[in-house]
Amino acid sequence: MKKLVLFTLLFLLYPPSLSYPDKKEDKIKLPTEVHRALYKAQQLMNKKEYLKTTEELKKFIHKHTKENHYLIEFTLGNALTMCGKNKEAVTHYLATLDLKPDYNPAWMNLGKIYYDLKEYQKAGHALVKGYETSEKKDPKTLYYAANAFMVVREYKRAEETLKDCLARHPDIQDHMFEFTLANVLLMNNKKKEAVTHYLATLDLKPDYNPAWMNLGKIYYDLKEYQKAGHALVKGYETSEEKEPGTLFNACSAFLMAGKKENAIPYLEVLVSGKLGSPKQEWVQSLLMVYVDLKLTKKANQMLKRLVDRDGDNPLWWRLNYQFYANQNDYEKAIFSLIIYSYLTTLKRDEIILLGDLLGVIGLPLEAARYYEKALGYDGKPEEYEKLISFLLAGHRLEKARDTLNRALKKNPTAKLWSLLGQVYYKEERYEDAFKAFSQSARLDPKNGEYPLMMGYCALQLENKDKAMLALKKASQFPRQRKIARELLKQVAAWKER
Repeated sequence: MKKLVLFTLLFLLYPPSLSYPDKKEDKIKLPTEVHRALYKAQQLMNKKEYLKTTEELKKFIHKHTKENHYLIEFTLGNALTMCGKNKEAVTHYLATLDLKPDYNPAWMNLGKIYYDLKEYQKAGHALVKGYETSEKKDPKTLYYAANAFMVVREYKRAEETLKDCLARHPDIQDHMFEFTLANVLLMNNKKKEAVTHYLATLDLKPDYNPAWMNLGKIYYDLKEYQKAGHALVKGYETSEEKEPGTLFNACSAFLMAGKKENAIPYLEVLVSGKLGSPKQEWVQSLLMVYVDLKLTKKANQMLKRLVDRDGDNPLWWRLNYQFYANQNDYEKAIFSLIIYSYLTTLKRDEIILLGDLLGVIGLPLEAARYYEKALGYDGKPEEYEKLISFLLAGHRLEKARDTLNRALKKNPTAKLWSLLGQVYYKEERYEDAFKAFSQSARLDPKNGEYPLMMGYCALQLENKDKAMLALKKASQFPRQRKIARELLKQVAAWKER
């Protein structure tokens, strides 16, 4: 099975909103100059004259360096933000916190601006401080902080932040908190713990597709293949796209679990064409399941539907010949392979297979024709051996001899010399046959068949001395001993005459 696709882990980033001074600030007794400056700034901001607001507040700060106030710096930071000058705004939010370190709106806005500037690590730290300095203790603030840490791959800090958040707010019913923690745990290679939180996510939102997909991925990594299969089926069912690849991954997981019967209905849907043109791996998987479960009738029906629906697709004919060849239904395999050859160019091993199949059903000359086509001038000795066997079976001795002589020039083996000896023997050219078998015996002295055949040739030539030598050699081999000794007795009797 192909390796399972890595499902994207969703880090949903919802940047926090900009904060403004709390109404409690109205009750603070401010220095007169500060109060006037803030009032004027507020009037300008109400009119959306943000640039002018910044100019007025900068003048105040420049003029009142010793009497500067955190609310002046904070308001200037807000006005600069509204002008789109985020980097400059950061300077004044930091100045606010120098003057009042626990001022919550400044921490929150600083986190927001850092988020917008993609300085996520700083954003995370600022938002944690924003949570710690707030009275309301909104869990979403820690959620945003954790997301910021995740973006810069500070997964350990993100895990700590989310776990702290859930510990402080055990009644949270938002599935995204559990889902995000599960993702962080997965990044920290805590897969089993991540499973717990993906399941908690699905308790809160049973149709949440990303949780099912990631759960399937983790179960697969943990080698809990059956659970992976069920999770991926749910991932497919809860997705909008209905990606067939997800369903096939589920089937692959079931097959890995040895639950072939669980895979069948989903593989059948994939192969049916309802989800688009079936892919080769889908068909091959279903075919394998049918064969393994001895559902031969279903396999036949599926292959017939494929060729009936799309008979010009060579892939289906290839699967047909492979299936029938494995079922030992050689005639159907040959038929399918020949159709396949009309639709595409056969590879060398496919041509040889066709030759082998034709040889099995008793058509040696047809088999030889395909072998010759496959071998050309570059065949292995064992392939030439099969070709010669087919030619001999078809009584094409001259063709067999020419082919052997060509093969022996490239790669003289004991078997090829032996086949040439058989050709000469059939042609009653016993002297040539004797020489050919002698070459076989030289190349493979451990094979008793070759000296035995030399003995037969010598007997046909009435050369009793050569026959005696060859047969004595053959008698040393267990398989040839009995017949060699009988022939030796005959030779000895002839000598006495």
